[in-house]
Amino acid sequence: MAWSSSQRERLFMEKNLLLETKIFANFEVYNPTENTYWQGYLKTSRKKYYLIRVEIPTNYPFEPPACYIVEPCPLTTYEGKNLYEFGASSTWHTFSPKNNWVRMCLYRPERWSANNTIYKILWKARVWIEAYDEHKRTGKMMDAIVREQA
Repeated sequence: MAWSSSQRERLFMEKNLLLETKIFANFEVYNPTENTYWQGYLKTSRKKYYLIRVEIPTNYPFEPPACYIVEPCPLTTYEGKNLYEFGASSTWHTFSPKNNWVRMCLYRPERWSANNTIYKILWKARVWIEAYDEHKRTGKMMDAIVREQA
């Protein structure tokens, strides 16, 4: 299904918003007419790079995008376990994975609003990867780190 005119306008506005920001300017838009996703790298304060993919659902902006970590793959825990294997987890702040990619839980569907943007998704993704880096450094659990960040 192709995007409606209002969805195309929204996605154009979102693309311009990302281009205006230095932190998210490297994100490229793929398949801009349907099955659209944004993909680019985010860097943490510890200089680690993560390839992030934001998949736009067909009824966007009324449904939240799915946000995955594509690289590095696999993501491992402090103990060396594959984070993918935990699936949907409130402890790890994840939804069910796809293609061996961890899907970050950034917005619960019931808390999503059409006023939210891809920019906000990417900002929350950056917070998530910062928490993940902290977990990898210290072994502290993600849910505890996220609570401290709030």
